[in-house]
Amino acid sequence: EWADANNVPSHSKHKKYPSCRKSLLSELESLVSKSMVEMKIKSDACGQASSLVKQLSLQDVVFSQYLKPSNALLRNAHSAVRNFLPIGDCEDWAVVELARRYYNHWRPKKTKVILLAESHAFTTTNRALHGPGLDESVLRDNYFGPRRFISLVYCLAYGENDALEGKVKDKANKGTSQFWTLFAACSSRGVDHVATTNSKKTFSSSFAADLLKGGNLPVEERLKAKLEVLEDLRDRGVWLLDASVFGWYMSQPQEYKRSAVSKEVHRKVKSRPPKELKTPSLVLSWELFTKHVIREVAEEGNLKLLIPIGMEVEAALTQERMEDAIRGRSKARVTDTFPAPNAWIPGGYGPFHAKLAALVDEAAPRNNARTKHDVPIIEAGVKTEEFPRDSGCIKRDTPRDDGIKVEDVPSIEDGVKIEN
Repeated sequence: EWADANNVPSHSKHKKYPSCRKSLLSELESLVSKSMVEMKIKSDACGQASSLVKQLSLQDVVFSQYLKPSNALLRNAHSAVRNFLPIGDCEDWAVVELARRYYNHWRPKKTKVILLAESHAFTTTNRALHGPGLDESVLRDNYFGPRRFISLVYCLAYGENDALEGKVKDKANKGTSQFWTLFAACSSRGVDHVATTNSKKTFSSSFAADLLKGGNLPVEERLKAKLEVLEDLRDRGVWLLDASVFGWYMSQPQEYKRSAVSKEVHRKVKSRPPKELKTPSLVLSWELFTKHVIREVAEEGNLKLLIPIGMEVEAALTQERMEDAIRGRSKARVTDTFPAPNAWIPGGYGPFHAKLAALVDEAAPRNNARTKHDVPIIEAGVKTEEFPRDSGCIKRDTPRDDGIKVEDVPSIEDGVKIEN
């Protein structure tokens, strides 16, 4: 994705809706109708949705009512997506449920800003339930959330092999440094913060350097920094939510193809899940579950901003779907879409971090962040019990793992297949 920070694309008056094959639309119609029946939506509503879908437009694939998010609603959404995708290309229910535990753990009591991203990375059931998770000794006195492993930024073991049980070297556990940097920009530390590290390197996003492995902090210190950023965002009412109920990005061997004309070597599009199913899958996830979560938040009356992260999010869901979801007691608005933090952007993501931080600060004013050297003054007669360990107080300024990395042109290693 290419983007210009000085010209964040606004929503066009000439609306372009996503499209897909007619055969897929028919299948989507059937899945949405079945889900409505499962959720006991009245038959006349089902008939109305059905007649709309027969117009053969992806924009008309709509779950006609908003329901209170529940385990049953999520199960129906997962079942529909699993039946839509090829066998093995959708995460198992246990993984989807684990992801939801992480989202719920970090959901603010009063959500003011939703950062709407696309999807977490695919995680197998074996890896999530039977592989090493966050070691019990790590952040023992500070973190009280889920510890099982999933390739989701909210999982503190994601990208941190030294924090895994047994310090297992999981080569596939690469993490998402770009999203940690984005989190840091949105946190109370802001983009002007300069993090303290054990590295002499110069960081393009110095406000997040202590969250990155390049900062050379001990793993416990780095995770404390990450934890403080997450707690700060939650305390201020900032919540990351993915449009997809399952992990789309599946790890698979990269294949290359040599151009018959230029003889240049190019990456081939990964085959799983099939690329043509991405937009329909996002629409299905949105209509059957995610929009219901956002409407519930909007009805609480505190939501001010829904910020789409990633151009594919807006392209798939459209401005209309997002604006419809935030109608409720709040006076929220959908902002212009920000590029994904791992997008290829000339000059880097820095200007977007600043724009994003300004938006979030306005909707959810910063807490008075303290550094690690700040110690609360306890006056005479005040008991230390009045400062509970889970009070949400910020212990020190700590940015996230959001180092923006621009991938170099891949080198062709021995044994990698290149098609002529």
